[in-house]
Amino acid sequence: MSGKRAEAPKVEMPKQPLTYRIPNEGPSPREYELVELQRTRGLTEAEGAELRMEQDARTEVEAAWAKYREDLRAYHAELARLNHA
Repeated sequence: MSGKRAEAPKVEMPKQPLTYRIPNEGPSPREYELVELQRTRGLTEAEGAELRMEQDARTEVEAAWAKYREDLRAYHAELARLNHA
């Protein structure tokens, strides 16, 4: 045997999503406005499309950050496992 130690597998830290929203959680002020318009008078086709776009964008960004947080927890758990092994 050559006497070399087996190298530990490298664990990479996950990268943060590039997009974020203000506010970070919940509907945007424009989304609130459109929902209120929908409740009081109904929306035009353009306003309906804008509301769907706002909701879709919020869902996509929140999902990306949720995946990042999950990956980050897994990363730290793997580091802890490797350090205690």
